[in-house]
Amino acid sequence: MATLLIGVDTDNDAIKIHVPDANGEMNTECFVDNLAVYHQTTGMAASEARWRLDAAIDEAVRGHGRSAPEAGMRRLIERLLTNNLSQIDYVCVQHNGRYADIGHAERFINIGDGFDEVHLRNLAYFGHLYTIEEGAADMDVGIKIFSGLNVARGLPIPIAIHYRYDEQVPGSRERAVARCRQVKAAIETRYPTLAKEGLLYCGMTVQGKAPGSAQEAVMDINTKPHGHEVKA
Repeated sequence: MATLLIGVDTDNDAIKIHVPDANGEMNTECFVDNLAVYHQTTGMAASEARWRLDAAIDEAVRGHGRSAPEAGMRRLIERLLTNNLSQIDYVCVQHNGRYADIGHAERFINIGDGFDEVHLRNLAYFGHLYTIEEGAADMDVGIKIFSGLNVARGLPIPIAIHYRYDEQVPGSRERAVARCRQVKAAIETRYPTLAKEGLLYCGMTVQGKAPGSAQEAVMDINTKPHGHEVKA
């Protein structure tokens, strides 16, 4: 199974594709910046633009002394870059190159796994982590952002801690529930002043991996159960 790493600039929808080598190995420094390709190909004929796009892939690979990706992966990369050029052009024409809401206007911090139901741009500050220690820097940035957005106005920072579990694996749900509680405790320990002043609000949910699975609320161990909470 091959892996393809893609970064997205939500200010303008431009992507960066990190090109794997022939063995599927990744190097985060080896990438094609499609916004740069867009500017390079503006005004070119379609055939010339395709050549420039192909050359950008080759240049990224050669620049880091790596082998070229296998043929199927290269075709996928070319298609993704080509289609994204159209999206960048749309943003340039309709939004003068950048969406108006480029500042931080997120509504909550999402820790763990993302929500399939959430597809709005910049709705959440997302941190994919299993422990606070491994994502401390990202978490600190999120807290700093929301200290300006919420705490400065006397409002708590909303944090959604959400993990998926495999219904086919015994104990998977219980481990997801435990991870929610561990991460919540770690967040409150890392930001004790905010926690003490009631300026951290952590909601915890788990969800099966099967399509259409419902979100299940996770209660604190010392909280009196009500509703449809998950029991560890």
